[in-house]
Amino acid sequence: MFSLNQNRTIFYSFSRIILSMTISFVSYSHAGFLQKNRYTQPRDTLKKDSIKPIEYVGLSKNVVEYLNNTNAPNFLAQYLAKNFNVLMDDNQAKLMNVVASHYGLADILGDSNNTQVLQFFIDVDHPEITNDDMSWCSAYMCWCAKQVDLERTNSLMARYWLEVGRVVEKPQTGDIVIFWREKQRSWQGHVAIFINEDPITHQIFCLGGNQDDKVCVKPYPSEQLLGYRRLSILPEPEVVEEVK
Repeated sequence: MFSLNQNRTIFYSFSRIILSMTISFVSYSHAGFLQKNRYTQPRDTLKKDSIKPIEYVGLSKNVVEYLNNTNAPNFLAQYLAKNFNVLMDDNQAKLMNVVASHYGLADILGDSNNTQVLQFFIDVDHPEITNDDMSWCSAYMCWCAKQVDLERTNSLMARYWLEVGRVVEKPQTGDIVIFWREKQRSWQGHVAIFINEDPITHQIFCLGGNQDDKVCVKPYPSEQLLGYRRLSILPEPEVVEEVK
């Protein structure tokens, strides 16, 4: 027979062993649960599931359907004029066609770069940009405007498009639209081609570059609108005659 004190010692020792075994089992099970749930579903799947698909409305829906099913994206303006009576001046139509011509073009994740995106930077006098991680919406718009001899900014900052073209209060399809990003008073922004505005949600649907890292149609909140601009033909440089 054990004494009372010996019984207590044996009981406490046995309790510690049981408690230790329980903690170890729970910790092991919890770690296994985390491990299983972390790796049974790929991270990119988790990311995709968290992104709601874009619901295109009005003209933007027609634009996306056409661009997704055509081999001639550079005839977008003619398609809209013929089938939906969308009126644009020649400058707007030419610019929209050029912007649409690279529909689907995307930068490349990781260390590789899309050489076409880098070529946009080179062609608008920014060869110092050597990777496609740099925001390229303004570079792309500069490149597109250059192809059709329209006035443009040579800046890579989207907000500088507010200083180009004619101010427009009621935009037409094909006009330039500029938004702020992050903060209204920050230097960050986005520039694209205006397509239409959802009358219910007031989202502004745009065709442009570097939208989800590619050339596509995407909505932006009207609360972030900075302004609309309409571009004109770049004026011919004045020829100064030498005085003899």
